[in-house]
Amino acid sequence: MRRLGALALLALVACGGGEPGLGLSIDATSRGLFPNMTTARISLYPGDASCLGIELSSAATLGLHNQTMSVNAADDAATGVLFDLRAGTYALAVWGFDAGGVPIAFGCLEGVEIVNGEQTEETIVLGSHTP
Repeated sequence: MRRLGALALLALVACGGGEPGLGLSIDATSRGLFPNMTTARISLYPGDASCLGIELSSAATLGLHNQTMSVNAADDAATGVLFDLRAGTYALAVWGFDAGGVPIAFGCLEGVEIVNGEQTEETIVLGSHTP
């Protein structure tokens, strides 16, 4: 049985020339569902990648763009930024890891459109992940 839990709220912004491109925040109200999660990684994969394929390929398989950030249990917040993000269609994945680096949570969206100069918000529901 797969436990569904924490929401990863994503704000996507495509900009050229090294401008910030992607930020991540984890909803504090649902963060308690994964109390052992100490880090989160957001990854963008090519648009033709499937979420099932990404999860089955393991957390060790990185995307085109990746950012790992600490999840602070004290304030239930995580922040991070990807740079040099280009407009296009991506699969967007969020991995949650415990203190030992073991993936314990996963969420993914396919067909995420990044448009230059426009902001898009996406919500990913993280489910439990057993490596």
